[in-house]
Parts: sequence; structure tokens; C-alpha cells
Amino acid sequence: MFVQLIKRTRLAVNPVEISAMFIYTVNHAPTLEVRMRNGEIYRVPHTPHCHDGDNVYELHQRLMDFKLSKQDGAACAAASAED
Repeated sequence: MFVQLIKRTRLAVNPVEISAMFIYTVNHAPTLEVRMRNGEIYRVPHTPHCHDGDNVYELHQRLMDFKLSKQDGAACAAASAED
């Protein structure tokens, strides 16, 4: 499954390949930085007021939800395998 990271360019990433992500401020504007396992770094500016802009808070939450659901699924599968 892929998640669209930047609406304007339609860049999508596989959330499984994300190694780190965080929101920081650049010139008083929030920016989401996503670091991939292969070393790629993507920066997404917070521009929800634009028709093709991104809300970095919603995007961060969507990626976190995906990562947590994958971890829960893996934990359940591991627990089932032990039984």
C-alpha cells in the first residue's frame, strides 16, 4: 500500500519503508520531514490553504496510524504463532 505524500507532485511512498518522520518549523511554517530507509528525505510544507496543498498534521497522523496498525498486526501474528 502506498500513501500520497505530496498532492502537488503526486509523490507516494510505501509507509513500511519510512525510518523516521517529524514536524519542525521553517520560517514560522510547519514542515513534515520523512526519512526513508534507503536514505531519501522528503520535506512536505504545511499548505492546507492551497487547492493542492498538504496538511502535514493530518498526513503525519495517517502515516502513524498505518505504522501502528502494521505493528499491531505483526504482534498478533507473532502471538498466534506462539500458540
